[in-house]
Amino acid sequence: MPIRDKVTAGTVNCDGALTVRAEHSGQQTVIADIVRMVEAAQARTAPIQRLADTVAGKFAYGVMGLSAATFAFWALAGTRLFPQVLAPAAAGPAGTLLLAAQMACNVLVTACPCALGLATPTAVLVGTSAGARRGLLIRGGDILEAASHVDTVVFDKTGTLTVGKPQVTHVHSLLPAEALGGAAGADAVLQLAAAAERRTTHPVAQALVRAADQLQPHAGAGGQQQQQQQAQQQAQQEASDPHQQQQQQQPQRRQQPLDLHVTDGSFSQEPGSGVAAVVGGRRVAVGTIEWLQRQGADVEAAAAALEAYGAVGATASSAVQSAVQGVGNSHTRVYVAVDGAVAGVIDVADAVRHDAAETVARLHRQGIRTVMLSGDKAAAAAEVAAAVGIGAADVFSDVKPAGKKAVVERLRGEGRVVAMVGDGINDTAALAAANVGVAMGGGVDAASEVAAVVLMGDQLSQVADAVHLARRTLAKINQNLVWAFGYNLIAIPLAAGALLPSAGICLTPSISGALMGLSSLGVVGNSLLLQLEVANMGMAGGVAASPAAAGAGDVAPAPSRVGAAVGGVVAAAAGAEPGGSRGGVPQMLASVVTWSASSAAGAGGTPPVGPPGVAAGGAGVDGVDYNSRLLKDCLKDYSLGIQRLNVQRVGNSHTRVYVAVDGAVAGVIDVADAVRHDAAETVARLHRQGIRTVMLSGDKAAAAAEVAATVGIGTADVFSDVKPAGKKAVVERLRWEGRVVAMVGDGINDTAALAAANVSVAMGGGVDAASEVAAVVLMGDQLSQ
Repeated sequence: MPIRDKVTAGTVNCDGALTVRAEHSGQQTVIADIVRMVEAAQARTAPIQRLADTVAGKFAYGVMGLSAATFAFWALAGTRLFPQVLAPAAAGPAGTLLLAAQMACNVLVTACPCALGLATPTAVLVGTSAGARRGLLIRGGDILEAASHVDTVVFDKTGTLTVGKPQVTHVHSLLPAEALGGAAGADAVLQLAAAAERRTTHPVAQALVRAADQLQPHAGAGGQQQQQQQAQQQAQQEASDPHQQQQQQQPQRRQQPLDLHVTDGSFSQEPGSGVAAVVGGRRVAVGTIEWLQRQGADVEAAAAALEAYGAVGATASSAVQSAVQGVGNSHTRVYVAVDGAVAGVIDVADAVRHDAAETVARLHRQGIRTVMLSGDKAAAAAEVAAAVGIGAADVFSDVKPAGKKAVVERLRGEGRVVAMVGDGINDTAALAAANVGVAMGGGVDAASEVAAVVLMGDQLSQVADAVHLARRTLAKINQNLVWAFGYNLIAIPLAAGALLPSAGICLTPSISGALMGLSSLGVVGNSLLLQLEVANMGMAGGVAASPAAAGAGDVAPAPSRVGAAVGGVVAAAAGAEPGGSRGGVPQMLASVVTWSASSAAGAGGTPPVGPPGVAAGGAGVDGVDYNSRLLKDCLKDYSLGIQRLNVQRVGNSHTRVYVAVDGAVAGVIDVADAVRHDAAETVARLHRQGIRTVMLSGDKAAAAAEVAATVGIGTADVFSDVKPAGKKAVVERLRWEGRVVAMVGDGINDTAALAAANVSVAMGGGVDAASEVAAVVLMGDQLSQ
């Protein structure tokens, strides 16, 4: 992960080593905040719950009155009105009073208002808990009720409909290098702009910072110290060799590092417009043309240069009116001014989220209008809206933070129930103004604090999930209230003896108590059904339709230059798709690999093409030199000299690990793991007990099948090439089939599946994380336990 990224409490480091710094105590961690938020949410009442509580409170007094009326009726008038029916049951005055008391007691017991009181809080509790398990932090029952009535969803563009990690695509300098401190013009423009933007959290600002850090990795904290050290070393070299100083004076002047120190107290910012700061003694402004003009930049003088670059229209006045605008309808344009002169233009592009179009389509199918707000010009905003399926009439472009709030308030003024989805500091006013504010999990803290719903994941589809969950929860509340009122409308007359004269049916207090209990259980049971409905509606953050689909992203990672999953180091370094043939890497690297004895024997995998024992560093197959830059690029991001490059099965029994030292492939290591001595007997015992056994493995199918056959697990019950998310998916799919599942594991990769099972069993010799999650821990090392 990138340096300076935040590591939240509870994060599991599955690979590599990290050095982290604690910034908060245990009560201030993200997990603690989530727990407090969920607890607070469950304590907040919805308006419909307050209505039910009010009715339940008054209902109690009404029931007491009905009980007294029932007693009076049967004691005074019942025997006279129905003598032929009641005479045997109420022989004598004492019998009449006893019957009247029984009827009154039946009414009191049967009409207990528990069902009314439980109708709303149980559904809210289940709804908020189900949402939390799927990455939806909903702050209370009132939010659920409001979200269920949402008919308009307003999206911010940057960071919400788009990924929120824009990339700098082009930098154009309008000033000569001498005017920018002697550095290369485009690089200087980028570095000065990034230095001014470094203190902001806007995605575009962070894109400038990332791009500048690639040019000068130490431009952040501590960068000035390194620049001073470089300057001192350069001065010493010049003093020791005057001839070299004369020859290289001009090139060194051009390569002189920029002073990127930001003067304390000079930073200013206007959300939606830009920032300004004194950087290295220069007044730098970054943002829109309007912002640059307000900061004193001579925009008119740069109009011709901007026009030539395609940034503005034909006149200087059009330049003054232009702000950050779309370039080819796909980019955002940022302008930079240095010491009052327009110094350059930076183009930034941001990709649309992969699930944005599907999310908008789901909302449309639910009858919800979608609106997009953007600070970009109309062309850039319209392109993103068209890509995700939002109509042109529902796109508001060139909108500042105050304008976003105004749009939300205008929609509410039209009688619409509005949900605002955003992630940045610029969205907080609009989030607060909406009926329901929804903050993306990767956004700033201010947005999360204001929002009523926080998406802990990074999937936009959770917005549609939140609306669906809210509607299902409100439906459950209404069902519970109908059940509670309907029960009382039927049970109270029955308990009061309404059927006694005609059918001779008379309840006893014990039967009345049982009916009262059933009424409450019916409400609770109906609320719990919400969990099943949520699990079956395919919510984001839940489980994909099949383990293969769930693990697809893990099994086939995106192409990378730094090794890959099975498929070949060289193929990955060249940008080819991982997952190629098993023999790809050994065949391509045969002549530079020192083969182990087992692989040299040709144990099933791909035998060596070249002779074993060839010294590392020779020419590769087909004359390719694998000590060249290609292989070194695979290792350039590693800090250790020896790294694991690829893992591959050999002859269905070993795992093959390749090793490179200082950029040269040095050898291959084969690793094998023996089956536990009691594994087959344990599986057989479970089968005799009528229990189905399933095996999950991260290995390829052949290797997994070999172990399964050894222990007696059928091939249909073997899931191979499964990553941690896929293991959890398998467990949850089995549970969907109505099975009660016990998951047995021992590693950090098993924790998600352990938590998803009905019963989780951790091996005693496993990692602490598995033991913490598991419901059963085997203290011994025997699988038969």
